[in-house]
Amino acid sequence: MESPTPGNGDGCNIPTAAGTMQWMCRDLVTCWAGARATAFQGAPSRRTASLGAAVGLTSGPTLSRASVPGPVVGFGTSGIKEVSLLAFALRLGYRLVDTAAFYGNEEEVGSALRETRMTDGLPLETSVTTKVWWTDMSFDKAKSSVQRSLQKLGTRVADLVLIHWPGRQHPPKENGNRDARKATWEALCELKQAGSIREIGVSNFTVRHLKELEGYSMQMPAVNQVELHPYLQQKELFEYCQQKGIQVQAYSPLASGRLRLLSDPVLREVAATNGISPAQVKTTSAVRMRENLRAEILPDLPQSDADAITGLDRQESCDVSGGLVSPDRIA
Repeated sequence: MESPTPGNGDGCNIPTAAGTMQWMCRDLVTCWAGARATAFQGAPSRRTASLGAAVGLTSGPTLSRASVPGPVVGFGTSGIKEVSLLAFALRLGYRLVDTAAFYGNEEEVGSALRETRMTDGLPLETSVTTKVWWTDMSFDKAKSSVQRSLQKLGTRVADLVLIHWPGRQHPPKENGNRDARKATWEALCELKQAGSIREIGVSNFTVRHLKELEGYSMQMPAVNQVELHPYLQQKELFEYCQQKGIQVQAYSPLASGRLRLLSDPVLREVAATNGISPAQVKTTSAVRMRENLRAEILPDLPQSDADAITGLDRQESCDVSGGLVSPDRIA
């Protein structure tokens, strides 16, 4: 396998898009956020289509209206195929579920959604992200990939589909990745225009990849899902996405249990000072799933604590530390 799959088992979190960036160390979850703003303020009007309505096997943040916040904390499903666990997350109140063709669990996610709707009467506002893997990055293959995902999820319309990875580590020809990205993006744009997808985005795209996309398309991504945590804050990328109206979605906000992030003395001190505790492990148990949801209602940290956590940035990836390839190295 040439390119990695980004792990997001410890949840997907939306950095709020305004002003000063800060980290919030919270009870069993560490969320990244901007100071005192909703996750969707400042998004351009062309992003106002609801991702959570209609045949709602949706994907990613509920970008319903720019001024109204959607789910801030989501449930990442990489490595999870137990329908009962997925259904439990939905019963707890998760309304943002992240899956992908590469995870091999779209059928299970769809089953969990149908099961909970039938037994619990959940509203059709649950958002589900799915993604096109790099082996399907061409115009025809991308369209086929989306159709397979729709079939497995059990819906006729996808709310949000992302290009999972910017390309191969070793493309077969010099401009192979660029051509594949362009063709795949054109396919997603066409599916959106046809009504098969409500919104489209990317994952693991760097500023370079986004600038390239802007050069050949008038349709900018609604979302860029990237690894984001206190040791990898990606400030340049975050600021660029803010400027372009692209919502940044964080995966591995707890560094996937790697890098000893949760043993960091700054995080532990901030947690103790505020009477909360940093997350211990990934969210795969009932207790941790329940506590992670509380991140949406806990208050902001004092600015001094937020500044201390912002100072932890050392541009270290938990994925790369595990032997995976950095998106920066994808041509």
